Amino acid sequence: MSDIRTLEMPKWGLSMEEGVLARWAIQEGDRFAKGQEICEIETSKIVNVLEAPFAGTLRRIIARVGDTLPVGAVLALVADSAVSDAELDAFAASLAAAQPAAPVTQTTEPAVATAAPSFVPAPANKPAASIGQTEVPISLQAKPIRLR
Repeated sequence: MSDIRTLEMPKWGLSMEEGVLARWAIQEGDRFAKGQEICEIETSKIVNVLEAPFAGTLRRIIARVGDTLPVGAVLALVADSAVSDAELDAFAASLAAAQPAAPVTQTTEPAVATAAPSFVPAPANKPAASIGQTEVPISLQAKPIRLR
């Protein structure tokens, strides 16, 4: 079973969590080269082509057109013709057993920090008095101009 490789749902962008398999470009039994178009995946933002990360033979399609799958989900199995169908079935079954039946969601509220802050700002200076409440020092040369 070590000769079996997987093609997985890629992560295109920081916010991508899942994708919809829109179209297969190759069929079971087809050989493909590295960089060849494998399938088309639609996300909430784009529709893009998944290119083969390695060369091989597509032996088993796991995901069907229209399936919505999380990032990292197995789309297909790749193996040489020497690998039996029974080995592919066993490998696919082990993948299904390893994946959770339903997506895990957080049910508890996030923890709220209750510790005192490590930085306490210094008290603000006394606000400046509004205009007209303070006397501004005036030079001796400016006094005659002010009196006019």
